[in-house]
Order: sequence, then structure tokens, then C-alpha cells
Amino acid sequence: MATVEKKPTDKKSLDTTSFISNLHSALDISESMPEEKKDTVSRYFYSMGQHNFLLEQDLKVEFLTHAKINKVPYLSKWHKGIISIRGIIMPVIDLHEFLGTEMEVGKKKSNRKTSLLMIDHKDHTPVIFEIENLPEIINIKEYKTKRKPKGSPNWQEKYLGNGNNTVIQINHKDLLEQIIKAQ
Repeated sequence: MATVEKKPTDKKSLDTTSFISNLHSALDISESMPEEKKDTVSRYFYSMGQHNFLLEQDLKVEFLTHAKINKVPYLSKWHKGIISIRGIIMPVIDLHEFLGTEMEVGKKKSNRKTSLLMIDHKDHTPVIFEIENLPEIINIKEYKTKRKPKGSPNWQEKYLGNGNNTVIQINHKDLLEQIIKAQ
């Protein structure tokens, strides 16, 4: 027997339904991307130190602005603690510490401004990355493949360049697996 879903009939129900669908599309970058950007093969990337990391198109991300990080004793230096988002406990990873990237010249760690980015990969539980810059959009067609440096981790799939700007196409599944192994 098939179930029939009732459609909301009053204005308040319609507003709630619209709000929920807008919220879901806001949480999924691939849906929230402007139509004109989708046609030009635009992609999001976020920055960590001097590295720019490309986000996969099917990856769901959320920017967190008012989240309190709860410290947990005896964790690695790069494991900042945990956060509860909508009742789900997630680890907070300082990518700068985990990757061992160098700070920009003259910039002290205490002065480093960070943002929180929730990464929700279909093959992993969600994790929060402490990053330096929120994602920006680039047109991937304007970038050419560059030689991948020797000794690069396997989660760094390829390097893309456009003048002085380099973006690293990464596999977040492999990066998350490396983080799990390092704990």
C-alpha cells in the first residue's frame, strides 16, 4: 500500500516547508552555487596557511560562526577538542597543526584568525576543520595541471595553477582516513 504525503495547505506550513528546503540547500554547497557559476565549472576552495584546498563537488560543508570548542585532555596537539552541532558530537581538527604547514613570515600563531568548517563526507562521520579562510569560488577551467611535488601525501591528487595561485585538488576521504589513523 502506497503512502500519500499530505501537502501543507496553510501559509505557516508552507513557510516552514520553504524554510527547511532553503536550509538544506544552504548546507549543501553544490545546491547553493549560483546557476551562472555551475555552467563555468566553478568550485570552492578553502585556505590553510599558504595552501588552497579544493572541495569535492559532492562534499557537504557548513561554516560555523558561534561554536564553543570543548577541550578534551590528552589529545594530540592538532586535535583542538569537540563540538556539539545539533546534538552530534564532532572532533575539531586544526589543519595547520595536523599538516605541519608553516606560518606566513612574521605572522604569529596567537594572531592567526581561524574559522570553523564542518566537512560531511558520505563515507565518514562529520568533522570540523579549523581553517584560516572560508571557502571561495574559482573557475576550474582557468587552472592548468602542475607537477605534483615528490613526497606529496596520497590524498593530494593534483596541483592546479593559475599564475601565482595554486590550488591543491584533494581527496577528503583519504585525508579523513589519515586523520583517523593518526589519533
